[in-house]
Amino acid sequence: MRQALSISTLARSAGVTSKTLRYWERVGLLPKAARTHTGYRIFGAEANHYIEFILKAKSVGLTLAEMKRVIEFARQGKNPCPQVVQWIDEKDRAVEQQVHSLRALQRRLWWLSAFAQSLL
Repeated sequence: MRQALSISTLARSAGVTSKTLRYWERVGLLPKAARTHTGYRIFGAEANHYIEFILKAKSVGLTLAEMKRVIEFARQGKNPCPQVVQWIDEKDRAVEQQVHSLRALQRRLWWLSAFAQSLL
């Protein structure tokens, strides 16, 4: 028999809120939870794997929609890696542009600071 986890136990162990888990379930990132006779959600142990994936994907900047596509690919037996590589490359380019913009801002701040210092 598989281990059943209450939503509060699962949320606590994952470091997220129960509200977050309900949302992830509603949008299809988590498998539908079974329900007790009183209506409480009971997740199977496999939900931990989904949560681990979601948290790792979130840490590299994947959107919830992108995560959902990865899960859909996996459920269909398809390899999601080519799509994930494309998304990561796009995010890398965006980050590089942000770094470039921030470096330009930093140079302007240094100049402004030096100018202000010269007026003292």
